[in-house]
Amino acid sequence: MDNSLRLEKNTAEHNVEQIRISEWVVNKKEWTCEFSVMFLDAFVNWEWPVMFCYQDFNDADPYSRAFRLETNARAISTFKGEGVSQIGYGDESVNKIGAFILYAVTFSNDNLNIYCNGKQISKNYKIKPEYNFKCLSRIMLGFGGTNGFNGCIKNFRFSSTVHTAEKIAADSKLDELPVEEDTVLYMPLKKDLSMYGHYND
Repeated sequence: MDNSLRLEKNTAEHNVEQIRISEWVVNKKEWTCEFSVMFLDAFVNWEWPVMFCYQDFNDADPYSRAFRLETNARAISTFKGEGVSQIGYGDESVNKIGAFILYAVTFSNDNLNIYCNGKQISKNYKIKPEYNFKCLSRIMLGFGGTNGFNGCIKNFRFSSTVHTAEKIAADSKLDELPVEEDTVLYMPLKKDLSMYGHYND
């Protein structure tokens, strides 16, 4: 599919595929992360398209030191993980097979704000003090874990500032997110899976 990256969970034909965005990109004290997700087959269980990992995340324990987007077939999505209270919401317009859903997450001063298709679904979602973290160690797309993800991700943009709700709503109407002054990594993810962007101090 043009301008998107396809990731597949464990099947008879495929091994788990995932992309890891490393610390040199995401070690920012405040940020905005935007991405579009499309599911390509029937849901077997909860699927994990995107996972945000704290500094001391350990691959052997994906349920600790991270929070993630999970989605299932009942038109329910949730952000949950260690150090955060679960946010769950249902929307019949999302989680349809073959349709892109645009998410945005902002972080500043231990607060997360989460958006779906330009609409704010959580405001000032506080990280619990005992799990305080200053920046991320990595972001994982298509994490295998116990569930995996079979689908496409496109329009991935990681920015070193916190975008306003108005900007996120306006950008959600664009076919492709633009590269801007605060863009740290931008991945339209062409057919050859190339990724490009620039790094800001």
